[in-house]
Amino acid sequence: MNEKLISLKTEKNIAIIEICNEKKRNALSYDLLFQLKKTLEDLEANEEIRVVILCGRGGNFSAGMDISWFLEQDPVSMRKAERFIQDVFTYVEHYTKPLVAALTGMTLGGGLTLALHCDRRIASDDVVLGFPEIKIGVPAGHAAFKILQKYLGLGRIKDLLFTGRQVKAQEGADLGLIDVVTDPESLMKETTLFAHEVSTYSPLSIEMYKTALNASYEMSEKSVLTYTLDSIGFYWSTNDKKEGFEAFLNKRKPVFKGK
Repeated sequence: MNEKLISLKTEKNIAIIEICNEKKRNALSYDLLFQLKKTLEDLEANEEIRVVILCGRGGNFSAGMDISWFLEQDPVSMRKAERFIQDVFTYVEHYTKPLVAALTGMTLGGGLTLALHCDRRIASDDVVLGFPEIKIGVPAGHAAFKILQKYLGLGRIKDLLFTGRQVKAQEGADLGLIDVVTDPESLMKETTLFAHEVSTYSPLSIEMYKTALNASYEMSEKSVLTYTLDSIGFYWSTNDKKEGFEAFLNKRKPVFKGK
């Protein structure tokens, strides 16, 4: 695992992770996913970082899973590989900090699945979305059709998975797979503006929102309400709550510290 497949830079309290496997159109391999998860773990422990942006180098977000990795697997090792992939995507979905995907070019298969596990997707108008796995005779991974159910009805999911058809930016936005469409030149500007805005708010509140929203898909309504009540009770004891109220009463901009 000598090749560096992930790059990282920071702008104030924003981290920008770039997938840099250009020769394979940023295809997701074991090494790449391992490096991505390790980078995210390091950033999660860094209190200075409030929002993370995920993007791809060379005009593509990610063309999907690295087929050469899969060809090396026998049935037993393939099962382990699929479990590893699911674990990484689940970690991304439940990441405690906001994750924003900046999408351009090919965003297919596992690449699209990765993007859908992020909190927001801002895409350039040249983006191409889809799940082409059916065209090479394999099913998409479980993580794909599980996450799709958060965004689409069953009929639309079957359309995408059964046909492998590609979806352009505007249709992706109409379907709800993309939140914002912009031109390629403005993509990172739009994404960083959003990230910087979110970074000014209480990270404790953002984490509570994320956890409660994710839980609403997995827990009973009663359990979600109980969690929300407990979270509000906790938040009422924080310095961020005190700072927010004092700033409002004194007509000034709050400075949240996540404490």
